[in-house]
Amino acid sequence: VVVLGVVAMACFFGEMLREFRSDTVTLWSQVHVGDTEVSVRAALGSPNREYSRDSAPMNYYVSGYRRRERPINNRVLIYMGADMVLYVWIDPNGRVEDVFSGVS
Repeated sequence: VVVLGVVAMACFFGEMLREFRSDTVTLWSQVHVGDTEVSVRAALGSPNREYSRDSAPMNYYVSGYRRRERPINNRVLIYMGADMVLYVWIDPNGRVEDVFSGVS
């Protein structure tokens, strides 16, 4: 009985978290490899953090969130919302070369 209660609570909180994040997930899902940086900024606004290859700290990732470890070839835009983080790597031609979103 206790196990069923724990499972039910986990499902309930999981659904609440999905609802809490749904608008952000929908917004962020508009960003695709090949998009222009201009279109990303138009859709998502100004990033919470932004680094160029030359100005980024060695560990440029947001602490406490999942991440894809990779170098910055040109620039990375970092967005945060709904207890999630979105990394958008921009190539030297101003196009999205990679995208990753992670939760805490």
